[in-house]
Amino acid sequence: MPLTLTQQELNEIKYVSMADYVRRVDRLRSFEDKIAFTTHYLARHGGDGNHRDYSFAEAIHIAKMKIAEASAKAREEFVHVPDDVVNPEIYDLHHQDEALNDRPNQLFMADPTEYLYNESIRLAQEMQGVENSEENQQRLMDYQMTITSLFGNAGSEVEHKAGELEVSEGRTTRDIEFRLECKMGGPLGFEKAIEATKPGVLSSMFGTRSVASRNLDEAWKAFNNPDHVYHGNMDTLDKAAIQYLQHRFPRWNPSEGMISLNMINRLSGTAKSRALLSYNILQATAEQRKMEGVYDKITEATRQKFADERAAAAGALNEENEQFQQDLNDQLGKDDEAAEFDQEQANRDYAKNFEAVEDEPEEQAEVEP
Repeated sequence: MPLTLTQQELNEIKYVSMADYVRRVDRLRSFEDKIAFTTHYLARHGGDGNHRDYSFAEAIHIAKMKIAEASAKAREEFVHVPDDVVNPEIYDLHHQDEALNDRPNQLFMADPTEYLYNESIRLAQEMQGVENSEENQQRLMDYQMTITSLFGNAGSEVEHKAGELEVSEGRTTRDIEFRLECKMGGPLGFEKAIEATKPGVLSSMFGTRSVASRNLDEAWKAFNNPDHVYHGNMDTLDKAAIQYLQHRFPRWNPSEGMISLNMINRLSGTAKSRALLSYNILQATAEQRKMEGVYDKITEATRQKFADERAAAAGALNEENEQFQQDLNDQLGKDDEAAEFDQEQANRDYAKNFEAVEDEPEEQAEVEP
């Protein structure tokens, strides 16, 4: 689907929070809208100097998760999509050249820091001649701060931190927490939501918590404990979340679909907080399962694609340099031979000046008989 966001709408995008980003990007239906929105949103992050809710590396990782989700959803409509294709909507098996339109998306997944650096420069350049308003000044300042944060050693540091978030060790746990934070208004909102699930003093003293409540607590602790056998285990977490919701809503059958938020909102206090956490856990794990495989597949394939292209370009350049050197050597050899020939000829011509001249016999006057 083509881009439907207008230029004015794109220009008005500003960084609020990654919770705001996730909420708004999920509303967009077109893949191209999602990538354009993501580009403008991250370009307004401004780097870690802006003290946002998430570091720039974390914001990039969360955005890559959402683009991978969009790709996974779009792939469901196709029988086969190559691993290095990000947006299958513009990939046509009969016209593979059209896949070149996917290159910006591929670069975002393969090397988001390079992509955002180039895009931020483009967006800043496009602002030449715009109205000198306070809003435009702030927009340009955000672009410039983003460019600075992605340049040189600072950019290498952002790239390194973003890469660390992709490693398999502990990634599922981090990603689920990112998802829950974004669903609950950000890190502070999530922290308050978790605090609200803790049992009251009387409940702790008299042990009135249900088995389902205790299991949910233990499953959440185990999921986040690197030393626990169930660390990062989404199945165990899902089981505890479902058990708690069934405890509160005995008539709810998980096989018939997700429970309604309206039902949860009828609860109050700790029960409501636990039910909301369970609901969001089930949403987050479902999203994570759909995304993880596609995220890794696309990231690895696009990085390999660009690496192969760079290697081919370097090989072609080396071959060109070798050919140039060979041609230069051949020409120098010819020049040396010509110079040697010219010198030999000059020596011969010069030597002629000193050759012995034979006296010619004098002509004898004819004598009349």
